[in-house]
Amino acid sequence: MIAVRRLAGVRNEDGAVEVGSFVVGAILLGIVSVGIVIAATSVVPYTQDNAARSDLSALASAQSIAHAKDGTYFSSEDLAGRGYVSGEGRVAAGVPQGAGCFVAVSGSKTGRTFVATDRAQAQDTNPAVDTSCLTREAYSLLRARVSAPVIAQDSFDRSESGTWGLADVAGRWTQPDFYAPRLSVAAGAGRISNEAGHSIRMSLPTQSVPSATVKTEFSVSKVPNAGGFTLFVIGRKAGTADYRAKVFVSPSGAVALDLLKKVGNVETRYTGRAIGGISYRAGDRLNLRLEVKGNSPTTISGKLWKAGQPEPRAWQMTAKDRSSGLQGAGVAGIESYLSAATTNGPIELALHEYEVRLA
Repeated sequence: MIAVRRLAGVRNEDGAVEVGSFVVGAILLGIVSVGIVIAATSVVPYTQDNAARSDLSALASAQSIAHAKDGTYFSSEDLAGRGYVSGEGRVAAGVPQGAGCFVAVSGSKTGRTFVATDRAQAQDTNPAVDTSCLTREAYSLLRARVSAPVIAQDSFDRSESGTWGLADVAGRWTQPDFYAPRLSVAAGAGRISNEAGHSIRMSLPTQSVPSATVKTEFSVSKVPNAGGFTLFVIGRKAGTADYRAKVFVSPSGAVALDLLKKVGNVETRYTGRAIGGISYRAGDRLNLRLEVKGNSPTTISGKLWKAGQPEPRAWQMTAKDRSSGLQGAGVAGIESYLSAATTNGPIELALHEYEVRLA
């Protein structure tokens, strides 16, 4: 619930409440005392989205009051410390240091994110909204703060060379510098040029979460002529251990899905099988969904299907594990590997979609 407190002496000489700039900051917040009160009292998606928009409008009003009263905007932390905001809500706001503009975002329980600026009221992020007040990285991180249940998301709608750059939600993809010559973003996909005998791991700086679902859509440029191509999707990584799904494309075009645990360099296979109905051809798109949920035991579940076909209703395979060191929170990521036996490389992985949600 968010409320805006009306303060005396906060209007300019024209009688208007002013809007200016404040330093980058984001917290979960509400706005104190009397005034506008917004409460989500229903689980109906429309109501949840409406509450997120209202929270965003209330934040913009509070910043206007703070600027008119004190001559400046404040970070969300400072707003709380000065008594402008308190309570609950999923709202974040930021601007460059000293800039006369702001961007604020709010997250709905439906997974949608809304944005407001010094020039625009609360809008869905799907339409084009001018967020040039912030750098792309700052805006991506700002959205990540409020986008739960979406933790990370990337549609790769950009062009990059030597990096995957900034994701839509969760900041910048990270990788060692020596990966750079193999990385690019083009034609709506993050691309890795895989050489035989080498693996490449990519991740986003997401917060560690206890349960997550990872959804990917991917393709590879060739069917390997020997050995095989592997995509690992990691659902929970803690230290040097992780739970992962393994998609293996064989020289015959058969595709298998396995559920694994990896500790250091040692893999433990829980379950897996070839997925019927898939005879892989170069460029075919596949969808993978991996869920890693709970602890003691952790349940690992996966399913794989061709893009354009209905998603299977049930998990194709499930495993349970109680290994110490993995019974808590972790982060997600991907890893690709081309067998040393393959001689028709390099083979390019194209990651068309990547999304991590709270499970």
